[in-house]
Amino acid sequence: MIASASLRNRLFIFLWSFVGAVSFYDGYLLAANREVIGETEENPVCRYLLQINRGDVSLLLRSKALGTGAALLTMVAVWLRDKRIGLPITAAVAAFQLVLLLYLTFAPPGLLDGKRWHGYYYAGGADQATEQD
Repeated sequence: MIASASLRNRLFIFLWSFVGAVSFYDGYLLAANREVIGETEENPVCRYLLQINRGDVSLLLRSKALGTGAALLTMVAVWLRDKRIGLPITAAVAAFQLVLLLYLTFAPPGLLDGKRWHGYYYAGGADQATEQD
């Protein structure tokens, strides 16, 4: 029983750290690409935060850091209260972060920008769709 509890503890710490590391990487990419992020950001909430802050990424970075901190603290609180549900919850968040990491690292630009759909590019609206190679 001690070995499995130790393994669960290490797994939780690894998954929890992975969530924080991917969030940090996301923030790093945001800061590194601050000059073009206004044109490339695909998340509508992030675009809104950039818009209300006149393209400055500081509000978006602070919001991401606050959200990450809240998520990490919540995972620890759940883990300390009930390890049986704390580990699966943390694993689910880590799985989402893995998908985000893969998307941030390997997805082609504009994959989810709303202008592409089933091989068509919408330049000015649905009535002006053109097929793309």
